[in-house]
Amino acid sequence: MKQNLLAVGGNEVFVINAEVAVKSSKAEKAKYTYRPGRNQSEHQGGEISAVNWNPQVPQVLAASSYNGITAVWDLRETKTLFNIHDPAYFNRAQCTSLLWNSEIATQFVVAYDCDEPCIQIWDLRKKEYPVKEFKTAHSYGIMDLSWCPYDTDLMLSLDRSGNVVYWDFKQG
Repeated sequence: MKQNLLAVGGNEVFVINAEVAVKSSKAEKAKYTYRPGRNQSEHQGGEISAVNWNPQVPQVLAASSYNGITAVWDLRETKTLFNIHDPAYFNRAQCTSLLWNSEIATQFVVAYDCDEPCIQIWDLRKKEYPVKEFKTAHSYGIMDLSWCPYDTDLMLSLDRSGNVVYWDFKQG
């Protein structure tokens, strides 16, 4: 990951070169803003709810949206690599958290805030459907995830009621 790049989500994802922006005038700052998903067919996700850089492939960025779509972009190629969504959650579940696997560069986890809360593991090599789902531990929508920096098999999730669940991916 380039330490000088900053990604911010709203209606779009803006990637700003902070090093250049600090040295430039206000008029020049917009010149250094990258807007992945230049048209609606590339990213139909609505408002962005989570943005995360791939820790192993520094030019790859993913963003999830409130309508259930996650888009993966390659900033070097300036194009969308994939738009991923589970048909069961599309337009009825909000993606609230997105984390890349720090050991497997093609995998990321998405959490949903909906009536049937779910955490899904996606792999870019099999992008049609999630490779694994965790649904049984939460009664309310999931608001946030945290991956253990020392053991990538371990994760915590937090739901709207304040319930925290500890996950062991190897054990399921």
